[in-house]
Amino acid sequence: MSQGGPGGAGGYFALAAALRVFRAGLLGGDPSDRALARAAGVSPTTVGAWLAGTQFPQDEGKVVAVVRAMARRAAARGLVPGSPAYPGESHC
Repeated sequence: MSQGGPGGAGGYFALAAALRVFRAGLLGGDPSDRALARAAGVSPTTVGAWLAGTQFPQDEGKVVAVVRAMARRAAARGLVPGSPAYPGESHC
């Protein structure tokens, strides 16, 4: 993952912070660092460091695996656009 430009380290750390807040809030802390680590093939400590913004990932594919695992959990909870549980949408 390149560190320069708008999609570089600064952009990554902002997105990591948003993922951390999303998981802590709407996902209730789930999936765990251990579950995300299994999905990405890294250690739970590494996942925690990525989401805490203290470590920049070297392999973007592993980060994508973490995001996909969180997306699957969100979908399982109905947190997808168009669903009643999706924040910011009104359903009459």
